Parts: sequence; structure tokens; C-alpha cells
Amino acid sequence: MNSLDPKYAARTEARARLDYTQEAVARATRLASTAHEHLRDLEKRAEDAEANNATELAKLIAHGEPTTELPAMVNDDLAQALSAARRDHSVKAKALAQLEAIRAEAEADLTAAERAVVKAVDQFLNDEIVARARHVEDLLNEARRLGTALKYFTTAAGVHSTNLVSDHTLSVLDRLEAPLLDARHVPVDMVKLGDVAAFRDWTARREQMIAGGVVSEEHKAA
Repeated sequence: MNSLDPKYAARTEARARLDYTQEAVARATRLASTAHEHLRDLEKRAEDAEANNATELAKLIAHGEPTTELPAMVNDDLAQALSAARRDHSVKAKALAQLEAIRAEAEADLTAAERAVVKAVDQFLNDEIVARARHVEDLLNEARRLGTALKYFTTAAGVHSTNLVSDHTLSVLDRLEAPLLDARHVPVDMVKLGDVAAFRDWTARREQMIAGGVVSEEHKAA
């Protein structure tokens, strides 16, 4: 287990939670839609019944007939069904709204989890770069220590003897006096743009790590 595993796990959990809430919202949407269609159908039937009754009432009034015995505008069964449909639609619409709020929260959690993975990966890779820099620093310090000792030993040897200092030793001492990074031996493109190939490999590794994939030994070596 490495330092990224908890971030990967949190993101996986957030994705699963969002998938679950999306499925719940889809089911609730279908239920609410069915309830809405049923309510519209009953409302249309009620409107038609009211229109028919209004027509009958108009006829009675026009003929001067009594209107006290006119039946109810909407029969009891339809009225009860309409009332029940309104309650059913209201409950399912509220349930859908609640689930949509939960989904929005799950989406925000997933966004945060994805950002946390990116941040953790970048920190992981930055720590690697810092470790490489410290390793180079250690090597430079060691080279300075050893080079200083060699330089002044050979200086003493040159004063007291002419046979101890070889040509190879002198060439090493010359390198100590030269710049550490000699641009004469580096391609011009690399001097201007840097090691593009190595950075491309690093970027590919970063994307792979963000995705949660296994980092190959080849990328690690890069």
C-alpha cells in the first residue's frame, strides 16, 4: 500500500455512490413521470366531465327547467381518484427532488475526490523530484569533498615528486575546474527545450497514476 491508495479508494467509493444515486434518480424520474401522466389523464377526464355538466346545465337553464337535481360536476369515484393522484404525484415529485439533491452532493464529493487524487499524485511526483535533487546534491557534496582532497594531495605530490601524478589524475582535476554541465556536449534542442522525451514519459506516467493504473518499471526508471 502506498500513499495514493487511500485517495484512490475514496474516489472509487465516491464514484460508486454517484452511480447508485444516479440510478435512484432515474427510477424516481420514471415514477414521477408516470404519476404526472396519470394525474394529467384524470384532470383531463375531470375537465371533460365538468364541460359536459356545464353543457347540460346550460340546456336546463335555457329551457327553464329546474336545476336543483343536477348531478355533481365530477362523480365521487373520479374525484377520489383525482385527489389520490395529486397526492401520489406530489409525494413522488418531492422524493425525486430529494434524490436529485443527494445526487448533486454525490457529484460534488466525486469532484473533490478526483481533485484529491490529482493533488496527491502531484505531491508524490514532486517528492520524487526533490529526492532526486537531494541525491544529486549528496553526490556533488561527495565529489567536492573527494575532489578537494585529491587536488591538494596532488599539489603536494607535485611539489615533492614528479612521478606520482598521472595524466588521468590531471584530467580528473581539470574536470573539477570546468563547469559541471558542459553545453558543448549537449544537443542544441535539449539546451533550448530540455529533455522533451523524458518529460513526455513523466507526463504519461502522471496521467497513468491519476487514472489509478499500475506504474510500469519502465516509467519508474524514467
